[in-house]
Amino acid sequence: MRRRSVMQDTIYMTVIQFVLECLALGFQSWMARQIGASSVGILALAGSFF
Repeated sequence: MRRRSVMQDTIYMTVIQFVLECLALGFQSWMARQIGASSVGILALAGSFF
């Protein structure tokens, strides 16, 4: 494997992870407005078991 390829893939994956984290934060904020913060907390807690 070439060093340049590894660096490009690392940067690519970092950017994708950042975008996904931003989307998740936006979705969680939207969901909190729709069903309430306590319901979102219960869903997050239940989801951690699966």
